[in-house]
Amino acid sequence: MIKNNDFIAPSGDMYLTTDLEQGSLPPFLTKAVSIADQPALQDMLLLSTLTVCSYAMPHMKMLHGDPQHTYYPHLMTMVVAPPASGKGVMNNARLLIKPIEDHLRKQGKMAEIPANSSAASFLDIYKRCGGEGFMMATEMDNLSKIWKKDYGDYSDLFRQAYEHEAYSKVRRADSKKSRLLRFDEPKLSVLLSGTPNQLRPLLGSGEDGLASRFLPYIVSELMPFNPKVLMHGDHYTENSAKMVFTQLGEELLARWQWLSHQDHDCLWSLTNKQAETLGKYLLDMETLVNDMQLSEDAMPIPLCFRSMFIRMPVTLKRIGMVLSTLRLELPVQAAEPQQPATPSGPSGLKNWVHKVLGKDKPAPASASTHLPNYSSAHFPEVLYCSDEDFRTLLIIADKLLRHLMELATVLPAPANPLPLEQPVRPTPPRAEELLALLPEKFTTKEATKMSHQYGVSRATCTRYLSILCEQKSIVSVSRGKYQKIV
Repeated sequence: MIKNNDFIAPSGDMYLTTDLEQGSLPPFLTKAVSIADQPALQDMLLLSTLTVCSYAMPHMKMLHGDPQHTYYPHLMTMVVAPPASGKGVMNNARLLIKPIEDHLRKQGKMAEIPANSSAASFLDIYKRCGGEGFMMATEMDNLSKIWKKDYGDYSDLFRQAYEHEAYSKVRRADSKKSRLLRFDEPKLSVLLSGTPNQLRPLLGSGEDGLASRFLPYIVSELMPFNPKVLMHGDHYTENSAKMVFTQLGEELLARWQWLSHQDHDCLWSLTNKQAETLGKYLLDMETLVNDMQLSEDAMPIPLCFRSMFIRMPVTLKRIGMVLSTLRLELPVQAAEPQQPATPSGPSGLKNWVHKVLGKDKPAPASASTHLPNYSSAHFPEVLYCSDEDFRTLLIIADKLLRHLMELATVLPAPANPLPLEQPVRPTPPRAEELLALLPEKFTTKEATKMSHQYGVSRATCTRYLSILCEQKSIVSVSRGKYQKIV
């Protein structure tokens, strides 16, 4: 999408994982992604795993905004793809949440909230979950259908949970009594998938702001036929995938238990340099998108894209928080007494799968059913994003912006859009000076080179060109080429 001195995306596709260097993801995510060999499926596994993990990270938080506001890791993710495009691979995410769900049910609590619930049922379950939950819907039209009912719309909680804004609602318990439900800091991780036809009934035109809360992943092409589906023998991918995610679920349970038992919160943050780099990148992207609108043959960008772009940094930082938290080392447990060896171990296919998963070796501490010694565990009060994870974040940001644009363009236009008046910006003196130095016909490259000689950055030069176009001082004759208007 953009190339500058700080960040260069080598490929032009929309896949999140194709540009990631090998080993750049935390080991937990590397295992999750490794069960697929096609980029789209790997991306779906990455996003679904990130979303589930975002629920299982208590005591993690960050600050964002001006004035600053507290945010938690919880992600809302939406995968939109044609039928028979491999979305079923996301069902493995349920194996990640299952151990936590089983643990909570023993205490009379819940983790996952069914999507096909009335508003009253949803709020009751959400209250039972303590104002924090996880929702997964593999057919998002189930959600849109229930929201269309008078008794079923709870989309307002989705919007407020994204910002962790206090939510309250009065429910009639019977004919004489009412009950107040209040959530001071609602938290909700959401994983949705569906087809393009299911998208529009759920989000509408995007005017209500629900679309801007989601991290979208749009697949516009059908998956190529994979002949491996006809084979047998060593290609037991479904069984091995289930075993991988079952093991990862146990690891996530151990991490969730460790974080739950901490006596203080951990504040995640970008470094000053990382924040400056990300800010510059987003400013350049905003300038690029605005400049695209100046071209006469450019497709108009929907109004809802602006709100999606504004909320993009929060989503990106949440992803960074999940990446960093997955790298925290769990406390080392004391060695357990050795159990007597069983007379016969796994054989055949099971032996092969156990070897692939490393189950022929002693189980790692994080997968043990015994709780670690939480009192001696080191849990930082401040956690900074590593440069490696920040690089991953930039790559995801570049690809995510393309998916945001795709989502905005497939949503229907508002029925009665408000007329927008373009504000008249005064021409900066330095823009006029730059214009005087340029020939009658010039390119963006020539303008950038000229401005650099006078200490003007590339982003500022692009902004000057946009203002000069608005003031009718120049006109864009084609992409990247301008002509002065006498």
